[in-house]
Amino acid sequence: MRIFRIVSVDFADIAYRGIEEHISNAIRHRRKTTIAYATAHIVNLAKEDETFCKALAETDIVHPEGNGVWLASKILYEDGFSERFNWTDHAELLLRKCASEQWTIFFLGSTTEHLHMATERIRNKIPNLKIVGMKNGFDDIESGDLIDSINAVHPDILWVAMGSPKQNLWMQLHRHELNCYVIQAIGDAITLLAGVKRRGPKYLQFLGLEWFVRLFFNPIKLFSRYVVGNPVFIARVINQKLQSINNTSSRT
Repeated sequence: MRIFRIVSVDFADIAYRGIEEHISNAIRHRRKTTIAYATAHIVNLAKEDETFCKALAETDIVHPEGNGVWLASKILYEDGFSERFNWTDHAELLLRKCASEQWTIFFLGSTTEHLHMATERIRNKIPNLKIVGMKNGFDDIESGDLIDSINAVHPDILWVAMGSPKQNLWMQLHRHELNCYVIQAIGDAITLLAGVKRRGPKYLQFLGLEWFVRLFFNPIKLFSRYVVGNPVFIARVINQKLQSINNTSSRT
């Protein structure tokens, strides 16, 4: 598996089938693994927060998420990532795989309301899926009782949906205490599964411009992330490219 560094984050060149295989191997061989994603926004956060950057570095697989990091890989490397990938588009596929393999899963994060909405919809679609527990991400997630409640049901997979950097820091802090094989950061996939997440039209998704829809509906919350953050990310990618060119020139 190829690794591409973009600014300060090491990405695995992997998409859904590779992630599914990695999860399957971890469960089959009873080997604990952590999986997270990173967008252009998360790359910016990691560049500015050493603790968060360390948490990502200690994650077993960080997969690319969204058009920004995909384009950056094409700029920085000769071929870049093999395919453009968005985890939320594939979350239901993994749940169907869990059902077929009889893997158990625990949901941690989002709100209690969205968790109940998501599980009701999931159970209607995938009735044989074994959801062994859920807990919202706004209670005391540092409580020892939370770890005990997860370990008591021994899920094969723990989905952590608290947004970055919160979910990543929690995973890094508690991974060795948790009695499960796969700990995966999934961001806002629960709200998508609950049917409350707004998605842009397919043509905007194809063009990598779906973030315009998010910005339109949440301008105050997302102004800094996109209007300020996107140019900052581009500048950092260009700086990395120029440094690479300079390093190559100095060696010749």
